[in-house]
Amino acid sequence: MIKNDSPWVLGYNEPDMTNANGGCDASPQAAYNAWGDDMFQFYDGGASLVCPAITSDNQPAASWGTLGPHVVERFYQHQAPEWRGAVAVQMQCSGTTLANSFIVYIESTASQVNSFFGTTMLIWVTEFSPMPTSDVQLMSNFLDVAIPWLDAQSYIDRYSPFMADYFVTNDALNVAGETFVHTS
Repeated sequence: MIKNDSPWVLGYNEPDMTNANGGCDASPQAAYNAWGDDMFQFYDGGASLVCPAITSDNQPAASWGTLGPHVVERFYQHQAPEWRGAVAVQMQCSGTTLANSFIVYIESTASQVNSFFGTTMLIWVTEFSPMPTSDVQLMSNFLDVAIPWLDAQSYIDRYSPFMADYFVTNDALNVAGETFVHTS
């Protein structure tokens, strides 16, 4: 990045999540200030910026109110609009309709983000998976539905499954890994 040769820069993971769960538990203003201090130098060098990845939780958090898509609005309240590049989202889901829950969440999040910005934003799905992630057949079935849907959405710019190490068993692709390789 010193030469400013990267077109995109993604920074920070889950500023809205508690420290115990892997986030930094910063207030929206503190998260934006720290992110901007680190990221605007890349924007000034010509890179497009991706906001911190937000959690898929829809639970109360001390400094953010409700987590999930609402975090994007709280984060962006503190910024100048001209740098906008893409919004990173994450989703780990459980229940009987895993892929459908994932699709509904991403569609809803994209709609809320687009409404807030007044334009169609690119979405990076930086983590997605069914829970438990260790169930490789469940993961395979989930990916078999989720990946073709992701590929068909013009606003989904990039995606990456959560915990790719669950795609390999005994140094070889397992059924989930094979599904990912052959579906994407």
